[in-house]
Amino acid sequence: MRLGSMTESAYIRNQRIDKKCSTRTISSMLVTELLICAAFVLLLIENALQEQVSDYFSYIDEIACLLFCSAAFIKQLSGRRNDALTQYEKGVLLATVVLCCVGLLGNVIYSVQPELEAVAIDLLTCTKFSLVYVSLCVVFSDKRFVRLYDACLNVGKLFVVIAFIFMLLNQFLDVGMSIEERFGIKAFMFVFGHPSNFAASIVGVFALLLRDAKQNKLYLAACVVILLSTMRFKAIAFVAVMMLAMLAFRRVKRLTFTFLLVAAILSVGVASYQLDIYLNGDTARGALLTNSVRVANEAFPLGSGFGSYGSDVTKDAYTELYYQLGFNTIYGLTESNPIYLADMFYSTVLAQFGWLGFLVFLFIPVLFVFDVSAAARRNEVFFWAVMSIPIYLLITSTTEPSFFSSYSVYLAFCVVAVARLPKTNHCNDLKCVPNDKTN
Repeated sequence: MRLGSMTESAYIRNQRIDKKCSTRTISSMLVTELLICAAFVLLLIENALQEQVSDYFSYIDEIACLLFCSAAFIKQLSGRRNDALTQYEKGVLLATVVLCCVGLLGNVIYSVQPELEAVAIDLLTCTKFSLVYVSLCVVFSDKRFVRLYDACLNVGKLFVVIAFIFMLLNQFLDVGMSIEERFGIKAFMFVFGHPSNFAASIVGVFALLLRDAKQNKLYLAACVVILLSTMRFKAIAFVAVMMLAMLAFRRVKRLTFTFLLVAAILSVGVASYQLDIYLNGDTARGALLTNSVRVANEAFPLGSGFGSYGSDVTKDAYTELYYQLGFNTIYGLTESNPIYLADMFYSTVLAQFGWLGFLVFLFIPVLFVFDVSAAARRNEVFFWAVMSIPIYLLITSTTEPSFFSSYSVYLAFCVVAVARLPKTNHCNDLKCVPNDKTN
């Protein structure tokens, strides 16, 4: 009888300890999730804050990158099994490290960019997408993040509703949220600095919503209308490809050659007018593309290094190389008016990292696509919800520096959230490790 009383007492005591531990864990997770959700909100509206408040907000993505990397490093030190990187993620990290070595060697050998600060800034710009993607794969492996996805989703829904209302007002009343008209339609950019940045913010929310397409169909329809209203050919091409995926390849769980071929033809057809402008050697973007081959050949095989060609930092740290190439005489590429200087992507990769670095870089998006595809199958997530962001990044990479852009960190956050975070709150996921049994 006494033994039974002691067992019952010990059981009650252990239950109380479990309850306290669980409450403590829930509280700490709530704080962590709130902080990460706040980071999501800031990344979502980063360009709007930069445009409407201060240029200092342009550093949000870089600061977020450093914080996510630090959090992942601390988690990796714990050595828990579920924090281990997949082979694809290790490949992304390795390719990024090799790319850094190639770029820095180019800086040392050719000294095109003499300002070390510009080199450091561009190094972070060119690697932040890969670093954030791999870091968040580690951070979001914690199964206790049960509220974070729903919190980000609700923020996204509110953002879409507000943007949709102002989009209608802008079309009919002109509230000053557009920069131009195309085919009689005002190119909507909301409170952002450019329609392209705004379109990227909508794409991230679109991916979050697409995870449960049936439940979120009205919000998804609003996203499609908003993307079309930006009048960006890349956004229109993205909508066309996603419609193709949803209608003709809905049950597919991996990319097929047929889809890639049809999607490529569709994208080129939609954006052919814009691509013709970019590939024309007489335009600023055409000059960037043709001269990148020249730089890669002359600096074979390493390229001219970080912060030397076509990167955003060279707008302020204008290099002597640009004068040698005659950019100082091309509209949009001059030192006093460099508005198109950082508008290309593959030309920047080719010139700065050479043919060797260009080949190394190609592994990053390929391994990235393989990893998110595998994560979708492993976690039973709708395939096209995960693939929507890689599709958008690849489409936009033909006309802008998508993987190096300020919104790349935001999109990396969204794709990892869609692929890895749990959708609903399950109380069982919050339990602490059980105490030893009392006999």
